[in-house]
Amino acid sequence: MARHLLTAELEASAVARAKEGDTDAFGELVTTYQRPVFLVMLLILKNPADAEDATMEAFERAWTALAGFRAESSFKTWLFRIATNRALERMRAPRAAVVPVDHVEPSIEVDYGSNLDLLNALGKLSDEERHIVIAHVLGGELHKEIAAELHMNPNTVRVTYCRALLKLRKELTK
Repeated sequence: MARHLLTAELEASAVARAKEGDTDAFGELVTTYQRPVFLVMLLILKNPADAEDATMEAFERAWTALAGFRAESSFKTWLFRIATNRALERMRAPRAAVVPVDHVEPSIEVDYGSNLDLLNALGKLSDEERHIVIAHVLGGELHKEIAAELHMNPNTVRVTYCRALLKLRKELTK
């Protein structure tokens, strides 16, 4: 699957047009970030169906909140913060009874085989470590932004991030 990438200039243009109500421009942003947001959701929620639902909800929230986007951070960082918050809300919410399904096929195309080792390794991190790694690596957030979000000291976030990377490296080289 070819990834749809936007340059910073094209992304800024798409954001500006989307803020004016251009749904096609927002569609360009969705096309660019749908797969990475889904993967973050999958890493946090560990269920493809929940991850797909949460991804759609995150984009819905981004669309409704777009007028308030002030570009103090990148659109990607802003979107990943919305997505991460949505995933955490879903984790905290009481779950309805789930009917077992033999096989769930997400509509977002993901190559699980190439990501399976990484998914398993990330699953062995603590929730805090996983959140920090995902926010920094996939979300592009700075350690000080993550620290503010988690109400932690930035140095603690850096140390936790480094330890998490060491754990991942050890797990992936087994």
